Amino acid sequence: WFQVDLGQYTTVTGIATQGRQRIDQYVTAYKLQYSDDGVTFQFYKASPLEAEKVFRGNSDRETVVYHEIRKPIRARYIRIRPVSWYRHISMRAEIYGCPGCVSPLGMESKSISDAQISASSQLNNDRAPSQARLHIQAATD
Repeated sequence: WFQVDLGQYTTVTGIATQGRQRIDQYVTAYKLQYSDDGVTFQFYKASPLEAEKVFRGNSDRETVVYHEIRKPIRARYIRIRPVSWYRHISMRAEIYGCPGCVSPLGMESKSISDAQISASSQLNNDRAPSQARLHIQAATD
């Protein structure tokens, strides 16, 4: 999984993903989880009677795929759980929302600091969770 601490209780209205920079690796489908405390997470469902929503991910490494969260999430922590991928689980992301709006919350602009981003695993320090920002370019591979 890939997790972002938004720093405060926030309304999340959308999510955008992108594949790995310069190498053909990307997540093709994922689920969202959210939490108020960073410990207990719930899966996003479009309605209480529906199954956990599976979001369509990327079909290449460069195109940004945006999804509106039709039933906005109110939470501090957002977790992306890859379900399927091409070659390797690699992704960049932006989370949209705020109280009453659909603005980027700060992944790409770095308003969300590197310390607020975590993952269940990483290949090495060059592949840190902080490298998961939309449009970020790697120095070398």
